[in-house]
Amino acid sequence: MNKGKAPERLIEIINSVNTELPEVKTPEYLQGSVDYACLVIPETYEQAISSDQAKQWKAAMDTEMDMLAENDTWEVTPLPDGRTETKGKWVYTIKQGKQDSEVTYKAHYVARGYSQVHGVDYDETFSPTTRFTTIRMLLQKAVNESLHLHQMDVKGAYLNAPIDKDIYVEQPPGYEYSDESGKRLTCHLKKSLNGLKQSGRNWHHTLTDFLMSKGFIVSDTDPCVYTLDTSSGERLIILFWFDDIIIASSSTVLIEATK
Repeated sequence: MNKGKAPERLIEIINSVNTELPEVKTPEYLQGSVDYACLVIPETYEQAISSDQAKQWKAAMDTEMDMLAENDTWEVTPLPDGRTETKGKWVYTIKQGKQDSEVTYKAHYVARGYSQVHGVDYDETFSPTTRFTTIRMLLQKAVNESLHLHQMDVKGAYLNAPIDKDIYVEQPPGYEYSDESGKRLTCHLKKSLNGLKQSGRNWHHTLTDFLMSKGFIVSDTDPCVYTLDTSSGERLIILFWFDDIIIASSSTVLIEATK
């Protein structure tokens, strides 16, 4: 075998390949919509306030801080001796609105769960989630029995759940406070915060405790499905996946009352 011919043959094969790329056209359904490639999502607070969209990001962070305050999420206090802070960070996202040209800027302050210490900041973390098979079965049941289906999204779901541990989280960048002596303060949590290892578990307990207090019965086969039978013979089914809730019933009046 003449090994010297191998490179020449390889060059011939490469040269024989048509390297011209076809013209790429923008699909009609994307024409006129927002060019998301030009919208850079910041990774830090410093990047957000120094970007061309600083005004929009600041408004999004103000909205998040207002919601945290409305839910009484934490109390700003000095950090006790011998305690450490759980780290936190701003998370930024951009979502398309109802119109193609409408863009929504969102900012959420979350805890860095990896900095939590087991036995100190958290114990159990497991939180059940519904099965996809259950979702399919509910949709099939709705078709077979002509049930009405409504979907709900819980805004700031985890912030509705009380915290189960004594946890301190560093203050959000851009919204720090100090005491009279200039000592930096910390956030003593009252509610669960996105990013904590146990937040999903706390929210699950909060929601299920509430449903059971209203007479709902949990399914024997799926811990995320609850039913309520009324005195008039109507049945309402609730299925939830984290902060998304599906409500099914033959009565729209019952659904609206439940919502």
